[in-house]
Amino acid sequence: SAPIKATPKLTAKDSLRIKQKADSLELIANHGLRDTSRIRIVMGYKNAKIFKSDLQSVADSMFYSSSDSTIRSYHKPMMWTQGSQLSGDTIYMQMRNKKLDNMDMFPKGFIVNIEKNDSLHFNQLGGKKVHGSFKDNKLHTLFVTGNAETRYFKRDTVTNEVTEMGRSTSGKLEVYMNNGKLSETIFIQTPEAKLTPIDKVKEEDKLLKNFIWKPKDRPVSKASILPPPAKVAVKTKVNGAKPAVAKKQLPGKHLAKTSTPSPTIVKPDTSKKPVVPVKPVVPVKADTVVKNKN
Repeated sequence: SAPIKATPKLTAKDSLRIKQKADSLELIANHGLRDTSRIRIVMGYKNAKIFKSDLQSVADSMFYSSSDSTIRSYHKPMMWTQGSQLSGDTIYMQMRNKKLDNMDMFPKGFIVNIEKNDSLHFNQLGGKKVHGSFKDNKLHTLFVTGNAETRYFKRDTVTNEVTEMGRSTSGKLEVYMNNGKLSETIFIQTPEAKLTPIDKVKEEDKLLKNFIWKPKDRPVSKASILPPPAKVAVKTKVNGAKPAVAKKQLPGKHLAKTSTPSPTIVKPDTSKKPVVPVKPVVPVKADTVVKNKN
């Protein structure tokens, strides 16, 4: 018979080689990606909403991908931050370190900004494309390219009342914001600007062509972005009676509908002859003599 060979003892180098091979097979099974490096996608359809304490947004549909940390909003999107409302055909919002970093609105980007407790005078800015940047989660700068137009209202530094309205057009425009207010405007290409006393401004000239203002669509809380709970029918007592308790339905069987039976009325049968009652028979005593009439 053939001699039995002894199993060779594994060295530390052989054990390491086997472990490396097992790890490589595991990576192949997981498509070469660890769970923390997978691309995550979140999609929202039919009236999607976002609520943060410093930013809110609504759109028909939204798409988020962790590959570039960008939220894409489509079909009449709007967002609100501080005292500004931003809108456009499409809005991209990019995050960095879990904070808003920059945004793009195109085409027909539009921004409306109002002063606190003033719903009559709207500072407006619009153009083909608007690029904005954020600082500490607050809108810091706006860069408009293509048919940039503005409407803004100047106020008295003492009374804070509106004194003039400014209107401007240019190829490119840059705006700086401070604490949610327009602080500085820079016209870059072929600017045209004009100031008019507020008492001489017509009402139709106060608004730009694509003006839109919908503060009622702005989510006000976390609860406002959730669908309303389903209504549950509750049976109440009627005239002091106890509410009906539904019977438990067994699986695979259906409960038949029951109803209170109506009283049955029995009519007398007139086809038979009436029964004549029989008189009771009186018993005869033993000492009684019955006389025969014959």
